[in-house]
Amino acid sequence: MDGQKFHVWQPTANILKGDRIYHFEMSTENGIIISLTDQYGTTVDVVYDQASQEIGDYVWLLRYSNKTSLSDSLVQLLEEAEKNKPIPDPNGPCFFKITNSHLIEWFYQAGHIIPSMEHHLFPVSNGVIDIVSDYEPKFIVKKKN
Repeated sequence: MDGQKFHVWQPTANILKGDRIYHFEMSTENGIIISLTDQYGTTVDVVYDQASQEIGDYVWLLRYSNKTSLSDSLVQLLEEAEKNKPIPDPNGPCFFKITNSHLIEWFYQAGHIIPSMEHHLFPVSNGVIDIVSDYEPKFIVKKKN
């Protein structure tokens, strides 16, 4: 595979505001739920709740990496993608889909070739969350009262 490429992904326009995600939590009770909160208190739940037909689990991979463990090349790819983001709110936080993903390549080399497999990346306050899944998650927005 050629080099990884980050594509800005904002499934619902303007779901989070401000310069970054200030708080996140993860739950694995009823699927995998990643709750992301912006600086204004709006939260979006990213919900992976479908069992994969291939493996019977919700996702192929779930990984959290703190900022100190990110490689310089990953940081550079994130910064480049954010700088060029073609979304309605260029100042809001965004998510990414990664093509030519090294994580998906790892699964392919292990014999798991699933055409619908996607690599999703969610930058959070102090790191990133990587998900490899064979479907897109649901997004549930909860506005601060």
